[in-house]
Formats: sequence, structure tokens, C-alpha cells
Amino acid sequence: MALEACDFRTLENLCPGRVGAPGSPLYEAGRRVFSRAGRIRSPAAVLRPADRNQVAAIMAWANAAGIRLSIRSGGHSFDGFPVRDDGVLLDLRGLSAVRYAPSGYLHAMTGATVGDIARALDGTGRAMPIGECPTVGVGGLVLGGGFGQCTRHFGLTSDFLAEATVVTASGQIHVTNAVTNANLFWGLRGGAGCVGIVTDLVFHTVPIQQVTGVTLGWRWDAAVEAILLFTQLMHTAPSELDLQLSIRTTGADRYADEASAGPADVIPGTPRVRIDGQFLGNQDDARSLMRPLLEHPAALHASIREESFFDAVFVSNDFLHDPAPATLRPHRIASDIGRGALGAVEAAAIVGQINELQFAPELPGGAVSIEAINGAVAAFTPQETAFFHRGQDFVYHWALGDRLPADAGLAARHDALLQEIRHDLAGVLTGGRYVNYADILDTPNDWWGDNTDQLMSVVQEHDPDRILISRLNP
Repeated sequence: MALEACDFRTLENLCPGRVGAPGSPLYEAGRRVFSRAGRIRSPAAVLRPADRNQVAAIMAWANAAGIRLSIRSGGHSFDGFPVRDDGVLLDLRGLSAVRYAPSGYLHAMTGATVGDIARALDGTGRAMPIGECPTVGVGGLVLGGGFGQCTRHFGLTSDFLAEATVVTASGQIHVTNAVTNANLFWGLRGGAGCVGIVTDLVFHTVPIQQVTGVTLGWRWDAAVEAILLFTQLMHTAPSELDLQLSIRTTGADRYADEASAGPADVIPGTPRVRIDGQFLGNQDDARSLMRPLLEHPAALHASIREESFFDAVFVSNDFLHDPAPATLRPHRIASDIGRGALGAVEAAAIVGQINELQFAPELPGGAVSIEAINGAVAAFTPQETAFFHRGQDFVYHWALGDRLPADAGLAARHDALLQEIRHDLAGVLTGGRYVNYADILDTPNDWWGDNTDQLMSVVQEHDPDRILISRLNP
């Protein structure tokens, strides 16, 4: 779609100096997102509002004009969803203020990043569950639910949301919490931004001490045993221990970073097996809990160290600290929610898929990560917030190396790989999927389960004309 000259004049009056026409620096910066596929799409314009009042004015204009809006904050959506050819893109990175209050609440605007949150809290003795990549926008993270290290003990990022300010399609500004505008607040906690544009967030925080950070390598030829031991441990260990297992292909044409064949600690062309995480306690207790992993003969180069909470949180891959890495290999991302520890058959199926991604010459690599989501996530029932996947154990995160321009044959092969692994893991999968890892094969019911109809009802009440582009109204 294209805007008329009069539209640009109107927008310039609403957001002076913050309107990006195609080809302008502001426009190009707005569509420079994490996803390589998203960077080549062309919205009609990019707007970077300076405050919530400008957001409200833009929403009211769009509603009156019948023009659809999409929203980005950190821009880390794996499929580049907000950058569209059929609407106007709001870049909310100008709303990035963060402030910690002595009362224990953290005030953040939606364009702040996970790194901004960490810097505001580091040294205060307080923390909250956040993701592992510092350039992720807090708005997108919390609205989808929000997994990260310490999720097992503290819960989701969205579980720490105490209050939010949201602009609905009419241009109205609403303060929401568990009492005021409670239906909107319900939809914000896991509803993936479908109900409106969030501008301001207020979070609870909790006391935190030094933690023990964990990094453990593992031999590829014993990857099945790594998966079995890991899922058994995370199924039964106290919630203070929160680990993630990842297996990623390496090699010059297989690694996530096109400029690298893989980390120095692996032989390029051999999948890398790694366990990362943290323990809310001391080294000795961490080692005791992790003994089945640490004492296995396939364990390599373990690092168990006491450090600050935020030092332990962030991933060590430097190129992921760039909000739009130039050499990031295009990837298709998908997910599944699982219940219970894996058996040998399921573990072997995962290893078989990685083996195929590593060694089939026509496939450009990929990865799987397994995150534990049991423990405190179940403190709420599935109906208490829009986030439905309570009382489960794991989220499986599938990454399939992709190509640009899109390759229909490769897409079909990826579809088949996902169908195969879901068939092989059918005994432990719930059928649910995580909206922040959305894939083209997913449906709203996969993301929100029995909450889908209620979420749709809230959206229809506040956006009957579908002005806001969202996962529910694409």
C-alpha cells in the first residue's frame, strides 16, 4: 500500500520530525529488524512516536482513515512479523525510559530492551525474570509471556507485570491492572499485543543475591544421553536450578552466524551440544544437583562460577548482542510445548533431526533448544491470564536454517521436518506452541488454547475494525 501526500502532512503534524517516508533514514532504521526476511519488506511509512500521546494520536488517525498499523519495539520477532507491506509501522524504540523505584517497582516504557532493564536493576539487589538476549524489547517479551533463566523459580516476565498503560484502536489511553480495566490487563499478559499498543509497564521485582552461572559442553556422540539426563533433571530438580539445553549445527554453511564456522570449542561440521543456566545458590549446591551431568564422561569444559544475576542471564554469543546482525543466517523458527521428561525414543528423534540438518547437503543447518518451564509458571491457572501453557514442563524451540529469497522447496522440506519431529514426540507434546516463537504452521488455538475465544472477545471489543495488525488479526 502507499500513503498520499496529505497523509504524510497529517502524520508530520502528529509526530513532528518522526515520520519516515520510504527511503528515508528513519524508514530504513525502522525496518532494520533481527529477522533478515523482515528487512526486505516495505511498509507504507515508519513512525517513531516520542510519547504515549503521539501514539494515541496516530491510533486515532489510523482508525478514522482505515489504515492498519503494526508495532515493533526491539524488533526481535523471529519472522519479522511487524514489518509488513500492507500497513504503517510504529517503531516504539523512542519510548525507552526505565526507572527503578525504591518501593521495589520497575517502571519501563515498551521500547526499552532487556539490557536496559538489567542495567537499571543491576546493583539494586532486585531482579525479575527476563530473557537472555539484551537487545530484545521488553514490550514484545512481556506481552507474549516471557521465558528466560529463572523462569522455573520466579515465573514468566508477564507474571511480574503489575500495571500497564495501553492505547486502544480508538486512540483512548487506558491504565490497566488487576482491578482497573481488568479484561485488558488479562489480555496483555500473554496475548502478544493483540488488544492495543502498550506504552508503559510497571513490574514487581524480587530480592536477589549472587547466583551460580553454569556453562557445560557435551560430546555430540553422546547427545541422546545429554537430552535424557537434562530433561530428567529439569523435571525433578528444585526450581532454583534453571538450565537450557541447545544443540546447533556448525560449519561454514551451517552455523547461525554466516561469518563463522562455529565456536572455538567445537570441530566445525560437528553439532555443538551445550547446557547453560543458573542456580539461585552457591557453587557447591549447584555442583551437587548437577552431578549426573558433570560426572558423565561425555561432559566437556564445565564452567561453574558465582556471579551477579544479570551476568548469569545473558547469552555469551556476541553477535546476538547486535539488534540486527548483518551476518545472521536466515532461520525459520517454530516451537512446541511439552509435558514430562523425554524417553530414549524421543531423544533419539531430536538427535536424528539435528544429524539431518548437519549433514544433508541441501539443508542450511539449524538447531534445537529445550527450556524448562515448570515450577512457578504453574502458580497461575491457564485461565487467569491470556498465557495458556501453565503446568507444563518444556518448550522446544526449533530453528531451521533458511534462504533468501524464499525457496518453496526448502519451505516444504522444513514443513516435513516439523511434522516428523512432532509425530516422533507426540507422546510428550501438548499441541501447544509459544506465540513469541510463532511459525506459519501455527494457529491461534496453538498459542492460546482454551483462552482463544476470550482473547478474541477482548480484541473485538477494543478494535472492532481490525486496525492493529497482530497475531490474532494478521
